[in-house]
Amino acid sequence: MLPDSNRAFLPAATAVAVIVLLTACGGGGNNHSGAKASCGSVPDPASVITAPAVAAGDNHSMALRSDGIVCSWGANAFGQLGDGTTADRSSPGGVSGLSDVLVIASGHNHGLALRSDGTVWAWGSNVSGELGNGTLAGSAVPVQVIGLIDAVGVAAGDSFSLALKSDGTVWAWGENSNGQLGNGAVPIDSSFPVKVANLQGVTITAIAAGGLHGLALDDTGAVWAWGFNLDGQVGNGSTLSPQSVPSKVAGLANVIAIAGGNTHSMALRNDGTVWTWGDNFHGQLGNGDFGASARQSIPVQALNLSNIAFIAGGFSHSLAVKADGTVFAWGWNFSGQLGVGNFTDSPVPLQSSVVAGVTSAAGGGSHSLAVEGGGSVWGWGDNQSGQLGNGTTVSPDSLPVRVINLNL
Repeated sequence: MLPDSNRAFLPAATAVAVIVLLTACGGGGNNHSGAKASCGSVPDPASVITAPAVAAGDNHSMALRSDGIVCSWGANAFGQLGDGTTADRSSPGGVSGLSDVLVIASGHNHGLALRSDGTVWAWGSNVSGELGNGTLAGSAVPVQVIGLIDAVGVAAGDSFSLALKSDGTVWAWGENSNGQLGNGAVPIDSSFPVKVANLQGVTITAIAAGGLHGLALDDTGAVWAWGFNLDGQVGNGSTLSPQSVPSKVAGLANVIAIAGGNTHSMALRNDGTVWTWGDNFHGQLGNGDFGASARQSIPVQALNLSNIAFIAGGFSHSLAVKADGTVFAWGWNFSGQLGVGNFTDSPVPLQSSVVAGVTSAAGGGSHSLAVEGGGSVWGWGDNQSGQLGNGTTVSPDSLPVRVINLNL
């Protein structure tokens, strides 16, 4: 196994553990304008439709405001900021023409947004069809994913995307070189959504994506996984790869949330404990072990964590937010993405030096983000493309800095 510095970034997205209930908040379908919101303005309390959230790609970042507006910053060579340009930006700006957004997800070089009318929109790189609009042409502004009008969740991997529909089925599009679409059709990519197979008889309530693998949580608290599996990230006790259709993750029950890293996976149980499996080269499983031989093909418990309310996976690091709003991180720390004031990897969770009252977090290629209860956003780690959003490209930063001109 090559060290992470020599491997292509395959990012992650954290999924909410329950189906998002759609509300009639207006605007949707093809009513897409080129207008960009002012992310520095204060949301009108009367317009609140969702909880603030963040998402992180390879070297770009996104935030969802409480009024359903999406903001983005960082690298933009592929149009992944969705602002109609391909210019990097070190402070937040609005994604063009999007409103009434309930959920966001960030892939390697593309973004996804679920609107309140159940439609899904995508922008950025489209080399494998990850935008889902039937083409392979990238777009610097959001385009509508074909055929999804009743989605309740989205997730983004490297060059593929996932959506959860209101009937509990999962749909996927984009790259399928390692079975990440879960439809058994390796290696045939798809530029429009196809149904993930082998989930009949279960109702999926949440989805997540790793680099080249997908995850799904069903209504019994069991977890399903598929795709690239050389590091055991599918969690079925094997490292046979690819796994082109979902199988149940071994030994997990009572799970309430899931998250994917590059080549590792995470689950949060209803007792507040965190369980991980897959690649552990940098200690991203948090079980005290690390190295090329430390991977785990079945879940292990991350050490010293309790009362966890939220989890997120980065390239080769992991994040957890406790119910009291404190943040813990572990794994790769080459750019300070653990937020602990140094650049040393840790195979056990460490408390990050983040402001109190954090409600959610996200892990990117080598940076991390957190939403503070008052609506401010903080970032730490790599900043070469301005992905920390503090108006500079000074990098790295091993302690949190506040994202400027952003009110959630």
